[in-house]
Amino acid sequence: MIGRKPALVLDERLLKQVRGMASIGCRHDEIAAGLGVCKQTWFTFKAKNPEAEEAFEDGKLRGKISLRRTQRRLAEKSAGMAI
Repeated sequence: MIGRKPALVLDERLLKQVRGMASIGCRHDEIAAGLGVCKQTWFTFKAKNPEAEEAFEDGKLRGKISLRRTQRRLAEKSAGMAI
């Protein structure tokens, strides 16, 4: 192989990391840092690997669901959260 090894390798471990970071609201630059690459490398990787974009979107949606559940639970106990 000529050149350097790929900075990111698409595997289940990476997808799980991306989902996890996206689920807590990490932005693209934060996910790139968490993966140890620059933001441009992350964007290029996502463009070439739709599964990575899907993992990011899935994580974001799961994070929103989790937040809504927490808000609803708090609203049942606090009038301020219900407003």
